[in-house]
Amino acid sequence: MTMTTLDWHRPHVLNGYVDYHMSMGGMMERVGGSLTFVAMSGLPMTARAGGAGAALKERAPSTMDINLKVDARLGLGFASPTVYLLVENVINRKNVVWVADPMSFFDETSNFYQVASGPRNNLLAYGKPLTINFGASLSF
Repeated sequence: MTMTTLDWHRPHVLNGYVDYHMSMGGMMERVGGSLTFVAMSGLPMTARAGGAGAALKERAPSTMDINLKVDARLGLGFASPTVYLLVENVINRKNVVWVADPMSFFDETSNFYQVASGPRNNLLAYGKPLTINFGASLSF
């Protein structure tokens, strides 16, 4: 009996979450932050077209995401707005999330390789870059 590797098989996944908030006096009721961490091994892939027994024998690169959120809840009488800063992909890692099929326009032997794999065409091959978000929520 042989084991079959599935397209979505990830043998290693590590998740982490750290959160710390503290109560403050005055206008700032509560201040704190949280950090999330996700690291995963790469998905199985077939690195070349054809070849019996070659299917799903290699792995795409592993991925890692670290996100940071800092927030403050303000006490303004009847309302309690919370303002936050969210930084996604803090270390700005270029996570490969898609690998082109062999013998496609992205294959190095294709005449269209330079056009298809250029910086404007392979944006979906990578995860989100470092992104900074500001926001607010309002509680009554």
